[in-house]
Amino acid sequence: MELLLFLILGAAGGAFAAWTYWRRELPVPGRWVPATLRAAALALALLLLLDPRLPAAQGRPERWVLIDGSTSMAVPSEAAGTAAWDSARGAAERLRAEGARVLRFGGTAAAEDSALASPPTDPRSQLVPALERAAESGAREIVVVSDFRLEDPVAARAVFQRLGVDARFIAVGGEIRNAGLAEFTVPGDVEAGAPIRGEVVVFASGGVASDTVIVEVREEDRLVWSGRAAAPAPGRTARIPVLLPAPQPRPLGGEIRYEAAVRLDGDAYGADDSRVAYAVVDEREGALVAVSFAPDWELRHLLPVLARVTGLPTRGYLRAGDRFLPTGPGAPPVSAEEVAGRVRDARLVVVHGLGAGAPGWARDAAAGAPRALVFARDPAGALAAGLFVDTPRAGEWYLDAEPPASPLAAALIGLPYPALPPLGELLPWSGAGAASAPLEARLRGAGPTQAALVLRERSEGRVAVALASGWWRWALRPGAAEEAYSRVWSAVAGWLLAGEVTPSGRIRPTERVAEGGAPIAWTGGSVAPIRVTVLQGEHVVTDTSLARPVAALRTPPLPPGSYRYLTRAGADSTSGRFDVQPSTDELRHPRMALPDSIVSPPGTRADPVGRPLRVHPVPWLILIGLLCGEWVTRRRKGLR
Repeated sequence: MELLLFLILGAAGGAFAAWTYWRRELPVPGRWVPATLRAAALALALLLLLDPRLPAAQGRPERWVLIDGSTSMAVPSEAAGTAAWDSARGAAERLRAEGARVLRFGGTAAAEDSALASPPTDPRSQLVPALERAAESGAREIVVVSDFRLEDPVAARAVFQRLGVDARFIAVGGEIRNAGLAEFTVPGDVEAGAPIRGEVVVFASGGVASDTVIVEVREEDRLVWSGRAAAPAPGRTARIPVLLPAPQPRPLGGEIRYEAAVRLDGDAYGADDSRVAYAVVDEREGALVAVSFAPDWELRHLLPVLARVTGLPTRGYLRAGDRFLPTGPGAPPVSAEEVAGRVRDARLVVVHGLGAGAPGWARDAAAGAPRALVFARDPAGALAAGLFVDTPRAGEWYLDAEPPASPLAAALIGLPYPALPPLGELLPWSGAGAASAPLEARLRGAGPTQAALVLRERSEGRVAVALASGWWRWALRPGAAEEAYSRVWSAVAGWLLAGEVTPSGRIRPTERVAEGGAPIAWTGGSVAPIRVTVLQGEHVVTDTSLARPVAALRTPPLPPGSYRYLTRAGADSTSGRFDVQPSTDELRHPRMALPDSIVSPPGTRADPVGRPLRVHPVPWLILIGLLCGEWVTRRRKGLR
């Protein structure tokens, strides 16, 4: 069937090339030469798309050995007393002496015949990429030598069934007595003088039912929490909540480094025993505070957008009776007085569901905060922000396809306004006062337009008022609607904070705890000149200078450890700390249970077995030669 399809399409391609040169090009002598080259290039490109499998070359080894090069292979087991790598290397060398090809796997497939040269150091153990590479290279039999603590056991089983090759498994090593930390989390922003709620996730292997682990948490170098817990069964985790005391005051800033550690008697692998997390003490002033008096889905989607754009410490509260529930996980309810104090000290205030029933301090914030975003619920809420509106009109309000000129127009160009989900209830604005409406909507997509969002400058500062409800529906739809939600509220935040230097504009690591082996990503970089200096102790590790702004700033990977940084962007500078932490939770995965061998199911083996055409370099070189030959020939004959 594929041969017939190739012949038909190849003939059509040749006819198209001939028609082009005889009907569309100048009648130059010898035009059959470039026409032939084009027809041959089209036929070869079609053959590469069909991708037939070619028989393996004469003498090419049909048996492939995949040897696990992950770090767990270097850990001695309690029963054997030796590392699994020693046994695996011996088995692989014997098979290679018999003519097999050796490929090392871990996070990625490594070099083939140098697979046994260095000890195992890869922090991951993924088998599927190596399986696919060996099968595409013409393997008829695959031998896997591993301790089978794999990240992708389910995908590996499926690939064995799909590839149509025989497989044999050599399990090496034994159970390793170990306990480690899979996660350690604390809130990114914490209140001064308040206790901190965190969580430690522990895993274990090679133990007995009576084993217990000791977990300790240190604030800088001070032990602040210690506890015991039963060791979880292999392949499972235990979540341990930790309540840490209020952090000690620090004169050089509010950044605090916490380190959690787990201890188990007889632990054979210490690289996964600790995890690091950072918290920043929030002194209340200069934060972004959001309060909802009519809780729905809005703050859940809005706060991450505003936090990312502004870089400000973010607090969200939902009214529940006479108390307010913080939006963060596990935080206890707070009183109205506490929320009112935070609103008064905030740098940017978001008041959601503001209406006649809101307390006086919320209306005062909408009326007098230097930077405020208000979602009005009724005319009283809009009046607090300085707008005169009529009674709300229910229905489906679709944004107008041609928004008027406004300070946000440049940031909102290209949004698919008519395709966005409709907004809900809308408060018709009279248009009185010095204000602009960057977004307008029509009821059921027809009739006169009404302002859905209003921007107003006043003597106290700036306020943005959302007169429609249901913006969160955009965020629930991945794709264009979700992007529109992010762009609209990012633009509003940018307008509210225009002219101010926010933390998001400063250069700092995107993650205070980065993964080892990956480049260090930094926020900012839109202002030049840029300089990023990373130090370990007093020693300069990297020093990067750029004369022009960049869209994405990255510096080279760093070995695991604690670092300080000094950054400058234009006239603004900042400093801080971050850690690089290796991915050392490989022993978290239990050993995969496999039979001694797997025979390929009937009908799955290709005949003949060989490498797909696309993995051979020769067809690609021929295709490039044909295309270049046609181009040179055309130029020599005077054709463009």
